Amino acid sequence: MHSFELLAAQKNIHFEFLYYPESIMVFFDKEKVENIIYNLLSNAFKYTPVKGNISINVTVSGQDNIEEGDVCIIGLNAHKKHFIKEFVEIKVQDDGPGIPNNQIHNIFKRFYRIPSSNIDVEGSGIGLYLTRELIKIHYGILVVNSDIGKGTVFKVRLPMGRDFLDNQPIDSVQYDDYPANQKLHIDLLSEQITINENKNQTQNILNPLSESNFRPTILFIDDDKDLSRYIEENLIRSFNVITANNGKEGLSKVNEILPDAVITDIVMPEMDGLDLCQSIKSNILISHIPVIILSSRSEISDYMNGLNLMADDYLSKPFNLEILEAKINSLIKNRINLKKIFSSVPLSEIHNAVSDQSEKELLNKILIIVEKNMSNPKFGVKDLASTLSMSHSLLSKKLNSLVNQSPNEFINSIRLKKAAMLLMDRSVSVTQVAFKVGYDDPKYFSRSFRKFFGKSPSYY
Repeated sequence: MHSFELLAAQKNIHFEFLYYPESIMVFFDKEKVENIIYNLLSNAFKYTPVKGNISINVTVSGQDNIEEGDVCIIGLNAHKKHFIKEFVEIKVQDDGPGIPNNQIHNIFKRFYRIPSSNIDVEGSGIGLYLTRELIKIHYGILVVNSDIGKGTVFKVRLPMGRDFLDNQPIDSVQYDDYPANQKLHIDLLSEQITINENKNQTQNILNPLSESNFRPTILFIDDDKDLSRYIEENLIRSFNVITANNGKEGLSKVNEILPDAVITDIVMPEMDGLDLCQSIKSNILISHIPVIILSSRSEISDYMNGLNLMADDYLSKPFNLEILEAKINSLIKNRINLKKIFSSVPLSEIHNAVSDQSEKELLNKILIIVEKNMSNPKFGVKDLASTLSMSHSLLSKKLNSLVNQSPNEFINSIRLKKAAMLLMDRSVSVTQVAFKVGYDDPKYFSRSFRKFFGKSPSYY
């Protein structure tokens, strides 16, 4: 509630918290229940007029506590947990314009906005959809009671006790540490619950890019907090999801973490999505990162502007989540396939293995620097980074993104590919070739060559 106190003061809204009894014992996921309350309060403040009233009332309720006018969005039968008899009820009430009875179910659909609303409010139509899904995770009940011209009440009921959890994971350490007479927070780890329900069926879906535990990192940039939370909640099982509220913050995080993909809105404060895309694609250190542009603009000119700035893909709002996830997976897979190419292409063709011009220029520059210093066995990563005016860590991240190799591995691969070219001249001995490519120990050169090409220099 503290997050909304300033807004309440600005709109001169009477904002109060009522509760009985003083302490209620409930197993719940703190972060997700916080999201539920935040979304309901955000919705209430959007529609409540100046000098209006908003309240939260927390009490104990039975499952059959249905009043006249109540519309059940999630009932107990949705969970097949009919033995739950007692709930904690969190009631968020406002005296806004109310919701037409035939629209109450619709407002919980993704991206849905009531078309006849006379109040101009911003939003994506994600918050209430997300709220419904989070209540389902908690085996909860959701009821709405609205009266046109008088206001709306959202009633969230979360089950009390712990029998409804069956064998689902509970943070037992945190549970045991709490005195019995204190309020209780237990993390249900809801993503893990979902996975455990059908582990074999969902394994490939949750981790589609690799048989290992590789989880790509994606950066989602949008000033719509409801949409950001929705993306985070729904993609967290497949990706490490990081969010930013505007283009300026997003660009800072791109440089800091080098994500595997960036998804950005166009219209944002500080820096819009098109300027962000241009900044990413014009910076040689981060230009390899795929960028997907999201926008409510669907004109062909907007689409072309995004692609002209070298965006990798464009998706109009409202979008289908499955399509967005498929696009992210496709772009990241393409990057992974590009990395595999580098181990097989000849030295002279390395810079042609990428289509991006800035990446070609970087790889060509590295080739020239390494070849110029090829015979110097002391030339290493520090010298290469210094010549490129990059830090060691940035060079490492960039080469790992492009060729899946550390700078040291990449320098050695260039030396060995050059050695293979020199060995074609049979008048030059293996020892001479070793010295020419910067190995002062011919035996170590032979071992490295065999490891890289699968055969000895002499046989090659």
